[in-house]
Amino acid sequence: NPMEKSLTLRGVPQRGSIGFLTLFEHYEYMQVGNHYKTPTYPIWVICSESHYSILFSTEEMLVEGTEQKKPETFDLFYYDELGRQNETYRLTVNPDPVRRVKHPTSDKDLISPIEHCIRTKWPGAAVGKFSNL
Repeated sequence: NPMEKSLTLRGVPQRGSIGFLTLFEHYEYMQVGNHYKTPTYPIWVICSESHYSILFSTEEMLVEGTEQKKPETFDLFYYDELGRQNETYRLTVNPDPVRRVKHPTSDKDLISPIEHCIRTKWPGAAVGKFSNL
């Protein structure tokens, strides 16, 4: 049956200069490989819902080898031109909080799509509130 067949895509053979994260991984429609999640520079194109945006950091150790000690918290900067965003937003991320973040259990626990994208790279991370620069 053609409807039962699936397509397996192969990843890129080496790290790219910039990375890629997508909301579709959160929904388990696809999986982004480590070469895109850990690019050479801490810059990620974000595919969230209906368009693309950008997430970046000044912390180069976020993309260096695993032998490097990662910061306890770090800032990510988010820009979405189509969202009529006039400024860049800063999000503070704790990649290994004492209490891991789970899926929301009620409407009051709704999580933004960008937070879901961030957690595809840093599962369970605590993401601080958006703040303008």
